[in-house]
Amino acid sequence: MESERQMIANLRWVMESPGLLAESAGPVVTDAECERFSELAASRSVHLLSDPDALETFLLEHRKSGRLGNLFESLLQFWLEELLAVREVAAGVAIREGGATRGELDFVFRWPEGGVEHWEAAVKFFMCVVPTSELAVRAESFVGQALVDRLDRKLELSLKKQLPLASHPRAREILAERGFAGSIRSRLFFKGRLFYPLAWEWRHVAAPPEVSPRHERGWWISWEGVSSLEQLIEADRRAFGTPCPRAWVLLGKERWMGRVSEPSESLELLDDQQLRNRLDHHFQASTNAVQIARVEKLEDGSWQEPEFTQGLGRGMILISGWPQERRQECGTR
Repeated sequence: MESERQMIANLRWVMESPGLLAESAGPVVTDAECERFSELAASRSVHLLSDPDALETFLLEHRKSGRLGNLFESLLQFWLEELLAVREVAAGVAIREGGATRGELDFVFRWPEGGVEHWEAAVKFFMCVVPTSELAVRAESFVGQALVDRLDRKLELSLKKQLPLASHPRAREILAERGFAGSIRSRLFFKGRLFYPLAWEWRHVAAPPEVSPRHERGWWISWEGVSSLEQLIEADRRAFGTPCPRAWVLLGKERWMGRVSEPSESLELLDDQQLRNRLDHHFQASTNAVQIARVEKLEDGSWQEPEFTQGLGRGMILISGWPQERRQECGTR
């Protein structure tokens, strides 16, 4: 597991980061509600900072896999059960009928005041792959690393299949057996980040109408060695105004959510050449995307990634020639 400090940053990000979807896109848990939940949990959150063992123990007990999505769901469950003190939380409710599984409800729970909620949780990191920024207003322009996962497809699946599942007669029977009879409100708890080509003015590109105007943004490039490093250095100079010492951090998937904020001794800090060497080596052996952060040293000696609206921002590095290279791979299967 990554450091306790980073995992707490992930936990805060789950509730405090802006939602990826616009409220007009469908029934979503809103940013205003998430802000209220954070305020309600403030005292418990302070205690957690001084004693993070409870979070680590909870994740060890509840994580079912090493997938990032499963970590996100486990952190959200911690929010509900431990920080918001919701005492009736049913997670991963399988809906089976006639020997077949119709699907699974991520979370069903009852608020202390009595209302029953069904939340479908999702965390996504999509890249914009259209040739011009004007085309970024289409949801289908945003894809995952393998190209199969797409923002418009995920949204359609969530709205047309996952959310309505709680209203299916068999689902209502199963939920009633668990003590959740009566009306249920189904909503999406959808967080993430969209990455735009580094060469664009990516902070100012108009996003699809389904996407929240407050969504977290980043940039992406395909890794072409020295030319890509030069692009990063130039972008960094533009972001910070004057040349200055740079420190980069390669982010394992468990660091993809919350901001990097660590004591210097717990981070592997890379200069420009070290970053190039590590990325060259990585892509010689793997086609997996790499996420990186540019960090700054604070007065207390710790290192912190600026807010996503400042500095260079969070970046996604993909294999040489991506996405064309991945399209060719998919076409030969």
